[in-house]
Amino acid sequence: AHKPAPEPILLGLQKLGACPEEAVHVGDDKKDTVAAKAAGVTALGALWGAVDSEGLNDSMPDQLFQTVGQLEQYLSLKFPG
Repeated sequence: AHKPAPEPILLGLQKLGACPEEAVHVGDDKKDTVAAKAAGVTALGALWGAVDSEGLNDSMPDQLFQTVGQLEQYLSLKFPG
C-alpha cells in the first residue's frame, strides 16, 4: 500500500519498535498528512518542499512549517536531548 494509506508508516513504526504516540511524520503533500493521521502519528507539514502548499495546508497537519529551522526548533522542544 502507498500513502495516503497508513501501512507504510505503521510498518516503519513496527520495524523501529515505536508506537504512534512517540513518532512524528514530516511530509510535503496532503497524502502525507492523511497517512500520518490514519496511523495515529503527529502530522507535520513541510511547506519548503510542497508542490501544492494550499493542498498541504488544507489537509490540516498538526503543525505546519515554512523552514527547516522552524521544524528543528519544534523537534528540539518535543524531543529534548
